[in-house]
This record gives sequence, C-alpha cells and structure tokens, in this order.
Amino acid sequence: MKMIRSIYLNVKILLFISVVLPISLSAQYGFLPIIDSTVTCSYFNPNQEFSENQGTAKLHLEIFFLVDNMPVPNISFEEMAEYLGCIIRFTDHEKTLKENVWLQCIVNCKGEAGDFQIIQCPEEISNIGCQVLQVFKEKFSEWNPGIQRGKAVDVLLGLKVSIQGGKFHVSCA
Repeated sequence: MKMIRSIYLNVKILLFISVVLPISLSAQYGFLPIIDSTVTCSYFNPNQEFSENQGTAKLHLEIFFLVDNMPVPNISFEEMAEYLGCIIRFTDHEKTLKENVWLQCIVNCKGEAGDFQIIQCPEEISNIGCQVLQVFKEKFSEWNPGIQRGKAVDVLLGLKVSIQGGKFHVSCA
C-alpha cells in the first residue's frame, strides 16, 4: 500500500511539473494553453506506466518561451505579409481599419510549426483573423528551429499580424 501511495504521489508531482506549470507560465506570458502537443519533439503520455525509479519514467514536455536563438521562418515576414495580401480580400470598411491579430504556434525542434491558435482578434475583423489563421496553418509551417544551449528545442511563439489600410505586416510578438 505504501508503494502505491508513493507511485501516486510521484505521478501527481510529475503531472504538475509537466502539465500545470507550463500552462500557468503560458498564461503569465499571454499565451493560451497548448491544444495539440503532438507537434512537439518532447512528449507527454498520461497512460505511461511509471516505475518507482523516477529517473526511468518516460515523461517529458519541455516547451520554451525564450531561447538563445528564436525560431525564424524559412521565408521572410515581408513575404508572408505579401502572400496574405494576395490571398485575403478586404471589404471597403475593413480597408479603413487599423487592427492587430495575435497568433501563437509551437515551432518544434525539427522546424515544423503547428498548434496555431488565435490569441486575440478584434470582432470587427474576425473573418480576416480566421483566414489569416488558416493561411498560417497551410502555408507557413516551415521554420528554422529555436536553439537553446546549442540544441534545437520546442518553442511557443507569438506572432503579430497588423492590418492597416488593407495591407498586412507580420512580426514576432
């Protein structure tokens, strides 16, 4: 019985460190909780059998917010903005607006971006925000990975898409 309690306590501690702590930190930085952790190089398997030796437990979810070298897209932000301008059309009213769409994504250690989410989008341009999100999911998934201490790592990245006068500008947040 004592061994079962010990295992249960170890599982609770590992779950807190691996799941709750990153979510609370992401809220601190203005990010949303991760929806799809399958795009990460690190992994978390809640069905994993735990051994008494914590060193052999296969539980690891490590996503960085800041790294030595932040991820960079394979195409420039200007080219992204140009592509968005070619694909997305504005109404006459939308052309007069000056708004920002805030996105987040995970760029994994292989340079693959995924788990794109809208963090903030004004209601006036929600249609444009959804189109921007779809374009990012389909076309802008190839990046150079973030580097921390000489090793490629998973990075949760914020992106800002500014819309002014019917034109786009893309940057890291």
